[in-house]
Amino acid sequence: MDQATWMRLFIYFCVFSIGIIVGRISMAMQYAAMGPDKNKDKQGNRPAKKS
Repeated sequence: MDQATWMRLFIYFCVFSIGIIVGRISMAMQYAAMGPDKNKDKQGNRPAKKS
């Protein structure tokens, strides 16, 4: 494989990992915003998942 192919694979990998990190951070922020105030009146420790 030549250098352009390696660069393309490297860029794809960077975009993929950045997407995963941003997704996890946004999920964690949503959980932190939703969790404490919504489930004070419920019995479980975790808010119910909406599918």
